[in-house]
Amino acid sequence: MPRAKKAEVTSALPEPEQVALYNQFVAGVQPQRIELTDVSARTMPTELEHITVKVESKFVLSCLSRRDDSFTIEARLELWFRSEDGVEVGHLNGTYRLEYHSTVVPTAELVELFKQRNAPMAVWPFMRELVLNLTQRFGWSGFVLPTFLIPPVSPPETAVSEQSSKPSRKAATRKRSASQQD
Repeated sequence: MPRAKKAEVTSALPEPEQVALYNQFVAGVQPQRIELTDVSARTMPTELEHITVKVESKFVLSCLSRRDDSFTIEARLELWFRSEDGVEVGHLNGTYRLEYHSTVVPTAELVELFKQRNAPMAVWPFMRELVLNLTQRFGWSGFVLPTFLIPPVSPPETAVSEQSSKPSRKAATRKRSASQQD
């Protein structure tokens, strides 16, 4: 599942004074709204009682608007569920819009870092609930997204290996109830 790469997250914080400015910015940010703006899900019928699937994912965050006292971020998650032989057995797409008020003018650099570090942590519980709920409605046992991990910020001179941001290959299981077996 999504893992932020070290280089992507820390590139905007090279100087200690920028870290202090970011901390001041974050202290003055308050969420105003979190809304589900788009959702679609489908599953392919199968006669199998149990099926193990591989999950591929794409998680994208973008800044939709930025004003002197507010900004809006969109978070989109897309999941593909494939059988062991590569056949798509399900697909899910969910988009949330996050609106924030800020006491510090949200510059492009500050919002970019917030989008990388803070916004995923705010929206991820909503994404997890959506995915679990919809996959259970597919008739599956439910798929729980793992925790979203962001590597810690370290000084630029400290060499740290990058973590992979490749999609997870976690398995989800489809179970049919006794009433579906007829």
